[in-house]
Amino acid sequence: MKKEVEIIEYSSERGIQLVWEDGSTIKTSIQDNVVVIRGDTAGLVSLAQHLLKQKCPRAIMFIMMNLIH
Repeated sequence: MKKEVEIIEYSSERGIQLVWEDGSTIKTSIQDNVVVIRGDTAGLVSLAQHLLKQKCPRAIMFIMMNLIH
């Protein structure tokens, strides 16, 4: 699976810009003291983009692995 994403740089004038893919869905829950994040492809790709801005490679890898399965 190959997906190109646009990363919008932080701007002190505009603040953090969060761009969500059209139709994206994210749901969270807590199960046995663990935060569970579920979403459709658009939602998880959008979340990965946000994490890329924050430089969170482990979280991104986890999300992308779950998109493949």
